[in-house]
Amino acid sequence: MELVLNTALKAVAVKGGAQVFSGRAIIPSLSATVAEILEGGFVQIVFEEEASLHAARVAEELAKNGYRVKSGKLSEEGETAEYTRLVVGVGGCAAATAAKKIAAELGVECVLVIAYPDGNSFLQGGGVTQVYLDEDILDNCSDDRLAAGWGFAFSEPLKRFEDGFREKVMAERLPRRPALSLPPADAGALGLALCLLDCGAGMREDAYPCDIMARILSLIAEKRGKKPRLFGEYLFPAACALNVFYSSFLSSLAIDTLPPPDCDALLDEMKSLTGEARENLTHSFDFFDTNSYFRINYILGEYRLDLLERLNAVDMRSCERRWRRIYADAGYWLKRAFTVHDMLCAMKLAGATCKGLLHYVSATGFCERMLA
Repeated sequence: MELVLNTALKAVAVKGGAQVFSGRAIIPSLSATVAEILEGGFVQIVFEEEASLHAARVAEELAKNGYRVKSGKLSEEGETAEYTRLVVGVGGCAAATAAKKIAAELGVECVLVIAYPDGNSFLQGGGVTQVYLDEDILDNCSDDRLAAGWGFAFSEPLKRFEDGFREKVMAERLPRRPALSLPPADAGALGLALCLLDCGAGMREDAYPCDIMARILSLIAEKRGKKPRLFGEYLFPAACALNVFYSSFLSSLAIDTLPPPDCDALLDEMKSLTGEARENLTHSFDFFDTNSYFRINYILGEYRLDLLERLNAVDMRSCERRWRRIYADAGYWLKRAFTVHDMLCAMKLAGATCKGLLHYVSATGFCERMLA
């Protein structure tokens, strides 16, 4: 292998078992840093179409320092060479997911060059050895990708609340996650990327209620012939709606006086929308089982004020303002993306199929009555 002219980078942090390198114009030093885990061999680059120029730069740096490189878009189907020694994902979460999958199948190292901090699943499932955050690349991230990433970050406090509910009320043991610290308004794309790497570390596999709602909103848009927005762009509005809804529900002293919902109809509606089998959708408990619903009702009454206090500590209003102002139209697109009815429908369907507080609320008949 040819001599590498640039010196290896020093990691600024280790997150989820991966070394994180950041700074401006760090791509020329990528080969020297990769050489610490792979001296030579065949490298497979997987990239998103929007990141083709960034992928070309990465390929050029690796090739001129002796690595044999093959690049391919996510949309291009092709077999990965068995002699691949390293997989590099360039782009956002979609590229990271594809790169991790290929690396796991081959049993080789995986490296990520994050161009778009558009989600928090970069490190989910492990298997990533190095992560590169080049500020020159991140600063050119589009508004919608940036907003999608901030949507994940700003939804995190509500997800932490959901974890707390499941631990206190449902008596579940969940993975410990790093303490949350949202970046300041002037943090930029680099601060967002570092935050998302923290959010993804230790993330549990099953979806949160706001995740399911975001997916449903995307499916509703697709069903109407609209081009769905990015997942994070649906996720944050869903989290905001849930935050207000939970506050209203927990503030009520008569939350169990409604008739239970028609679970069969809800699951049929969800099956029609997603195409998934009913048995894969539900996590329900028996409404009249004294070891589930009534036990949860008793424990919830004990922790109601604590949960309300924790919800009130989440400043979603300021997050909403920061998030809308990422867009050139200050979030005006929201008015034509989905309706209040769409959001309530997503909440109702998510409540029938998720775990946690929204599932309990659904069992009380609260969600179904909102759309009656």
